[in-house]
Amino acid sequence: MNRLEILYLQGAGKPPVQLSLSGSGNIRIRQGTSPQMANDFAMDVSNVKWNDVSVDQINVDPSEMRDIFQSLVDRGLFREPDKDFAAFAGRGNPAARIIGQLNTEPVARLVFEPEILGFIRDMLKVLDQNHRALEIRN
Repeated sequence: MNRLEILYLQGAGKPPVQLSLSGSGNIRIRQGTSPQMANDFAMDVSNVKWNDVSVDQINVDPSEMRDIFQSLVDRGLFREPDKDFAAFAGRGNPAARIIGQLNTEPVARLVFEPEILGFIRDMLKVLDQNHRALEIRN
């Protein structure tokens, strides 16, 4: 099954966002400043930000999910990481950790390239706008 887990680090001072993308069309979005965001096995339950996690779920048609996966591949998901962009890692610049599987090919990649990061950022904006539109209608 096609599936990707994306931990998007937005940059200095901004909380991370975790996207879980399933080939069936399910998109789960977790965001917040809790230690649980970067570490699923975090144990710092006394941290004042422990409960700062929100989770949203959106379902799209599986064909739309294939388009999302294809867009990530077209932007270089399976290419070797660009060393020029990797030099900016750790300086408060956006980055993403992507793991999963697409068409039986394993994916395990740190991403610093602007083309992929821009696509992830734009996808988050669209998902947020759709979520807000649904809240207004309800």
